Amino acid sequence: MASPSSSHPEFCGALSGAILPAGDSNVFSWFSTLRMSELVGFDLPLGILGFYWELVRDRDLSPRDKRLLHLFFLSFHLIKERGSTRVSLLGPGSIEALLSTIPPGNIPYTASETLDRFQDLLGSGKLEDLVATVDDVVFETVETQIAPFILTRGFLQDLRTLAQEVALLRDLQTLMDAAALGNIELTEAQSSFLTPAGKRVPLDESQIAAVKMAGNGRFTVISGGPGTGKTSVILSILRVYQQIHGDSFMFALAAPTGKAAYRMCSSVLSALPKKRSAQNQALADRVIPFTLHRLLEYHFQRSSFGKGRNNPLLQHLIIVDEASMVELSLMARLLSALGDNTSLVLTGDAHQLPSVGTGAVLRDLVTAQSAHVKILKTNHRSDKRISSAAQCIKDGDSFSLVVNHITPAQHVDFSLQGLWQVSLDTPERLGAFLESWASSEHSLTGLWDRFRGIHLDPSEGFASHHELLAQAFSLLSNSALLCATNELDRGTHEINTWFHRQHPDFYGRRPADPLEGEPVIVLTNDYRYRLFNGDMGIVVTIREGS
Repeated sequence: MASPSSSHPEFCGALSGAILPAGDSNVFSWFSTLRMSELVGFDLPLGILGFYWELVRDRDLSPRDKRLLHLFFLSFHLIKERGSTRVSLLGPGSIEALLSTIPPGNIPYTASETLDRFQDLLGSGKLEDLVATVDDVVFETVETQIAPFILTRGFLQDLRTLAQEVALLRDLQTLMDAAALGNIELTEAQSSFLTPAGKRVPLDESQIAAVKMAGNGRFTVISGGPGTGKTSVILSILRVYQQIHGDSFMFALAAPTGKAAYRMCSSVLSALPKKRSAQNQALADRVIPFTLHRLLEYHFQRSSFGKGRNNPLLQHLIIVDEASMVELSLMARLLSALGDNTSLVLTGDAHQLPSVGTGAVLRDLVTAQSAHVKILKTNHRSDKRISSAAQCIKDGDSFSLVVNHITPAQHVDFSLQGLWQVSLDTPERLGAFLESWASSEHSLTGLWDRFRGIHLDPSEGFASHHELLAQAFSLLSNSALLCATNELDRGTHEINTWFHRQHPDFYGRRPADPLEGEPVIVLTNDYRYRLFNGDMGIVVTIREGS
């Protein structure tokens, strides 16, 4: 989370003074009340509490009004942190709705008190330098307003977020208004892909349309679920641009996370023929995974980007995968950093969860149904039953999902494919389910005994254990138990603890020690070893060779 001063440079008061303001000895008690409440909790840093107190502390208001206003803006912050670019005062998902969830007596002010007093203070003119009320937000609103918050038709928005939206819209308009690069016709290699067996398969109609769209303009959005052929489209787009720019062709493949960037690059390289022509090898040599922060040369110590309008990106083409994860501020920064001759292609699945930060840029772009958006619908990979069930979930059609796709069962036969509904409401039923999974061919547990004393040869690495490791990583990537939560009886912590206790070497070891054959996950990017947040690994005991 950005510090309050960097998020709102117009308010740079010292946080120490904001947390314990002079002249009001009861403020710390107020902060303690907030942090003990179910509204704020201890997950909200003291710095955030202090920042919003800084907005109200020196105003000519009574102590009660200051606390009410502080509570109002904290509620705004909590809703905005869920990803909203603007927050409604009333109705579902609003400040009123959030405040109404507080148990009586938890905080000494009700939702109606807080909202009513905010409106009174707004009408009195005491907040005119803090909240500007406008009938409609237009581009010029950002340039004419100095108040850090904007209220429009019952929606509150901070000026910084509004400025990012305006900048993003202006840059998008520039890209979409750019002259077409040309009316391209695709070659056979550009309009087809090779299967792992070496068979050439033509792209479907929507894939070809997506490739042509990207080849003819400077901005393209391609949305599709897993298995809809986005990798094949990406490779064809690269070939089109390579044909246009020749040996000078420069491109970047990027994603919000290191793992997503590496996965995209691996997929592109795997889609290239093993026996490569000079053109294919030239593409392969330039396939390098970039996180967006790395591409934009983000400096963590300075909290600033090296790339921007004054130092733009010079690549001919930038493709960003998993674009649904890109929040508003990062997308605005990316567009502001594009060179005059740089094209941008965003790929991803608009139906996935939006970014953790503010905004849902990809979803909004797809929803707008622009001429620059292509949706891939044909699934070339998944079992049709799974695809059909997934579509029911997307459509919110729970009746069809339950009636047509899910089979009630007492237990699951993991040797079959399908969708079953099994009750795991007792420890005995849950244990039986986990034992069934552990004994199936999908589980790593059957390989545990083979990970003791794996030989590491200085010159050949793990070559002598290639078959075992390939089998283990195939299981790890292709089959897993997914839990809805981390906590509770059926959450990831309890399920992983259950498996941990089944390990033959569990007894006699410290409970927290990882054991041979257990999966691990990388939490921090390490570019030296090409390890990225989310990568999976397996614990082994190594005996080094001579």
